[in-house]
Amino acid sequence: PHRPMERLALGFAVLLAAGLVLAPSSATRAQTLRPRAYAFLGPSFFTSPDFLANVHNNGFGGGGGVELGLGERFGVQVEASYNRYSFSPLEVEQRGGQDAEGGGVSVYGVALRGRADFYQSAAVTPYVTAGVGYYGRRVNATSAVDPADDTRFPVLPASTDAKAGLIGGLGIRLAISPRFQFMLEGTYLLVLTESVDEDRLGPLIGAEGEEIERIDIGGTRIVPLRLGISYAF
Repeated sequence: PHRPMERLALGFAVLLAAGLVLAPSSATRAQTLRPRAYAFLGPSFFTSPDFLANVHNNGFGGGGGVELGLGERFGVQVEASYNRYSFSPLEVEQRGGQDAEGGGVSVYGVALRGRADFYQSAAVTPYVTAGVGYYGRRVNATSAVDPADDTRFPVLPASTDAKAGLIGGLGIRLAISPRFQFMLEGTYLLVLTESVDEDRLGPLIGAEGEEIERIDIGGTRIVPLRLGISYAF
């Protein structure tokens, strides 16, 4: 079901590669090289894996980086980001568990991204980004009480995974001075995390004591919305 989003991320990468091939000559680039620092924050939406998304709220993220211009319409960015999602016990309680506690997911990492402007204007510039990175996903342990015998059982194991990721986005930059710009960007991040071995997973127990399902913690997809500012040196 998530293949269209993965194809979109790959499409961003292809567009970026084509843009770099068509970038201005080295002499032109040398005249337009200009480092820029940027920082951002904003809401972040956790979309998969489903079970983690069901028992965690949408969260908040932030980060920053530096960009080096490659001609008038292209740039390369190195950035770090952090996204945090708090635990919501509602799903566990609806399935029969009580007094659920713990939980929380963090997604964090570094990335190398390319930027290509659709066009440039004095005020508003739309752009596309694509890149690769290395990201960690930390899941805190969650437990709940079985009302049948009032014993606490594990619902979700603690785990930390670090894998490669694909990142792409669409955004606009708004110039507010010769050096400062606001930015608004919608980003899609796919971290190629693997499923946890079945023997590490705690069963989700219903009120009658039956096992409802095992939890599959697979590839991670999040959609951060970035509101930021940048400064050209």
